[in-house]
Amino acid sequence: MQTTLRAAVAALGLAAAAAHAATGAGGPNEMRITNAQRRPITIGKFINGQSITHPSAAITLRPGQTGSLSFRNGEAGFVAQADANGHFQTTASRLEYEADADGRMKYPDVSYIDGRNAAISLTDGAKLHKGDKKTIAAGAPPDIVSRDSGGTVTITGWYDGSTPQMRKGGAYMQSRLGTSGAYLHPNDDRLPPDQNPMSATQSRVIMATFGPT
Repeated sequence: MQTTLRAAVAALGLAAAAAHAATGAGGPNEMRITNAQRRPITIGKFINGQSITHPSAAITLRPGQTGSLSFRNGEAGFVAQADANGHFQTTASRLEYEADADGRMKYPDVSYIDGRNAAISLTDGAKLHKGDKKTIAAGAPPDIVSRDSGGTVTITGWYDGSTPQMRKGGAYMQSRLGTSGAYLHPNDDRLPPDQNPMSATQSRVIMATFGPT
């Protein structure tokens, strides 16, 4: 009986450990990320001024699993989802973050300026809610959509608006999402408050989900 009980407790411990992955470069601030997709995903953290295709830290999450990436006071960057082959594309959705050097204020936001390969929703567990959980790929015009080898859709982002696809992609996302939840254009922080995606929080913990496009 005791052997069976010990085995059951050990199994529960292993299951709990497997349910939460954690990594990062240390620091008092944390991003808790949940995979809301039907396949495993890899999320990488990119620090400003370093590579935008090779992350400083990464976690792989099964469907429904939550993992953590930490960041230091004074650090800024973004996290993004890799494609099905584990490569990080510059056209991915971004969860951007920044922490003051004294740790008192955090600035998280969602950006689809470069493209959208996941629906990102973030919260600080209090009043802050940004991004979205919408699946909008099915209605997107074919010329602004690409797919990776796993079938994940990327919608072309506005970026600098220099091509018809970029302009069409930015317009499509704005028609479906508005601008208050996420950056779709580089100057969206100049919009009126009810249309502006800027945010700030005092929390040291940001919770986010990465859902289907």
